[in-house]
Amino acid sequence: MLRSWGFFTFGGLFTALYSNAARRYPLMRKPMLHVTCTAVGFCVGYLAHRYEENSEQRVQRLMEKHRNVPPHDNWTQMARKAKSEASD
Repeated sequence: MLRSWGFFTFGGLFTALYSNAARRYPLMRKPMLHVTCTAVGFCVGYLAHRYEENSEQRVQRLMEKHRNVPPHDNWTQMARKAKSEASD
């Protein structure tokens, strides 16, 4: 949770600093640009976190809608088997 928020928040701040550094302006040229980019990064991080947290429920709903999907236990075992075969 906190990792995705922190990653995107830092990414927003980095974007503001890098845009000024690339144009060879002082890094803190427009402080509101830093606040805006950091806030947008925070919002994107929050939305990414919400998306990641709800992915299991979305998969369950999709599996319930479609009749041809194997049972969840069987699906999990198949995924583990494929992953172990790929790592060998």
